[in-house]
Amino acid sequence: MSLERSIISSDPDLDRLWACVSCGYDDNGNFLICYTFKRNEDTDIPKRYADSGHVVTAMINKEDAYRMSVKVHVKMTELPAFMEEKFGDIDDGTLSPSEVERAYKVILDFVNSCGIRYKIERTSLEHNSDTY
Repeated sequence: MSLERSIISSDPDLDRLWACVSCGYDDNGNFLICYTFKRNEDTDIPKRYADSGHVVTAMINKEDAYRMSVKVHVKMTELPAFMEEKFGDIDDGTLSPSEVERAYKVILDFVNSCGIRYKIERTSLEHNSDTY
């Protein structure tokens, strides 16, 4: 991802689970907002209840990313920094992965409120992909 910015991440002292939200552009100019969840393989959570991790990506096509940047009064290249500035204050360094996931939903609600559509893709860290 180019111009990537980390918006929010969970408490790094949590040794079993970790999550973050980041954004940036892919090689085609699509704006991506990603929620990444990882589970430590050494954790005692049975695999049947939790995967080892996944990434949920909201992809905004290049044209809609431009429309969004116009709505929020920034250049397209400044959109990742804008998102970090707007939502980074949610991160106080002590968030749990579930709180990071809730923050991701708040960010997507903001995108919706701008009238912008996105496509969701969930990719397992074991490399399986589902598009919604």
